[in-house]
Amino acid sequence: NDDSELINEPLADLQVLLAGKTKPLTDVFVISHGWNFTTQSGIRNYDRFLHNLSAKREVMNHAMGGEFRPLVICVSWASVSQPSACTWWGTRLEPS
Repeated sequence: NDDSELINEPLADLQVLLAGKTKPLTDVFVISHGWNFTTQSGIRNYDRFLHNLSAKREVMNHAMGGEFRPLVICVSWASVSQPSACTWWGTRLEPS
């Protein structure tokens, strides 16, 4: 979301997000990271993507002949095959 928080109830949050919009969205992006990424590295990749997308807003406005109003949905999960460490209910676990 706009506060860089994970969303646990995506449909409810999306309804709240769209309820106050007077202009329609122009694009919807659903992106997910590939295999062998930790959740944190996936989120860092999304941050870079969103930063680059934001930097190109004026170019997109011009290309579309109007205002570019995207909704970006980022899906993240821990997908590493051999994590160096993980946290389980607040306890840090090291591989054996």
